[in-house]
Parts: sequence; C-alpha cells; structure tokens
Amino acid sequence: MRASKRPMENTTERRSPRICARIQVLLVWKEGNQEEHREQTVTLSVSWFGCGVRSHKFFRPGTQVRLEREGAAMEARVVYSLWDHQTNLVEVGLAWDQDGREFWGISVWA
Repeated sequence: MRASKRPMENTTERRSPRICARIQVLLVWKEGNQEEHREQTVTLSVSWFGCGVRSHKFFRPGTQVRLEREGAAMEARVVYSLWDHQTNLVEVGLAWDQDGREFWGISVWA
C-alpha cells in the first residue's frame, strides 16, 4: 500500500522551530578578488539551523558567508534573497548544517 502524499503546502518540514528575534550580527563575505566585506545588521528570525537577516546586498543562492556575534561565528550558505523595493533592503535567508542553538544563546529552546 502506498502512502498518500500531503498537500503541496505541507510538504516542506523545518528541521527546527523558528522564532522572530532581532539579534545584532555581523555578516561577512568575500567578493571577486577575495576582498572581505562586512555589514552590521540584525536578524528577522532565527532557528537552530539558520536565520533571516536584512542586508544592503543581494546574494545569489549558494553564496558562502559568515555570521558573527559575541565572539562566535557560523559559516553559512545563502538560501534566498528577496529584494524589498520599499525599504531598499534585501531579506537574506541563511542556513548551516550544525545545530546553532549555542550560537544564538536563546533560552527559549532550553
């Protein structure tokens, strides 16, 4: 007997809970000649395996970046960039493979 498929909107399951949180972070990336660029920004949402941030830069999916806060760093890849023409900012979705609860230091997950 075959298992029935769920409706399309329910097929994407998250690896961890996501919460809305404004946490100051430093977004670091390299371009072209490997020159390092930095942007101080804030998160929109956080989870164990990634976050959403605001940026002035539009990143291509798959771009490697680093997120830093309070002496800790997480290597991440860009999952999406969504341009907001009203604010002239980009919402950037970042993901990493390891559990990042310690990176965030949020007790709600304890």
